[in-house]
Amino acid sequence: STNGKLRGLGVVEAFSSATNLPSIAFRRTGFGVQTAGVIAGGSSTSTNRLTVTEEYNGSGYSVGGTLTTGRRLSSGAGTQTAGLFYLGAGPSSDSDVSVLNETYDGTSYSEVGDLTTARQGAAGDGTQTAAFAAAGSIAPGPTDVAETWDGSSWTNIPSVNTTRRFLSGSGSPSAAVVFGGEVTPSGPDATRKATEEYDGSSWTTVNS
Repeated sequence: STNGKLRGLGVVEAFSSATNLPSIAFRRTGFGVQTAGVIAGGSSTSTNRLTVTEEYNGSGYSVGGTLTTGRRLSSGAGTQTAGLFYLGAGPSSDSDVSVLNETYDGTSYSEVGDLTTARQGAAGDGTQTAAFAAAGSIAPGPTDVAETWDGSSWTNIPSVNTTRRFLSGSGSPSAAVVFGGEVTPSGPDATRKATEEYDGSSWTTVNS
């Protein structure tokens, strides 16, 4: 203040420490909620592809089921006992993009209907019976393809407005948002800020 006194609101801690992951890995995929989460796949080196799943109960991790095919840069949706793990790169290299789609029941994975376009680094979210996948990399470049899942098959929907890869997303097949990502590794910063919303019929570009 002008009289030299420091004033402020009470501070609430936004993040707190939790148990570390048991596996040292990167480019993994997660789904679920804070007290019942799943993290699966990924790599521990630049060449391998993990099939391991680790489940989080709010305080610690335990080993879960094994993916049928190890891959990284995949997408995920659903819960710890009704999950979906799809797309990705592997098992041989990042150019070996995948259309694979697996359900998770909290114990084991089962392969179900493949996606229409193989890719990695796509935005995805939803439930085990209603999910979406948008954009991503078809190796070597990005794509604008988007699809929805109804529990038995994937269907192409209108493409996203900004072609990109390695983006994030949230929501459902009828109310989704995707954001970030890159058009090329050296693309302008603005391309990495683009945000789009999907209303079940079309994509609309909104605030970056």
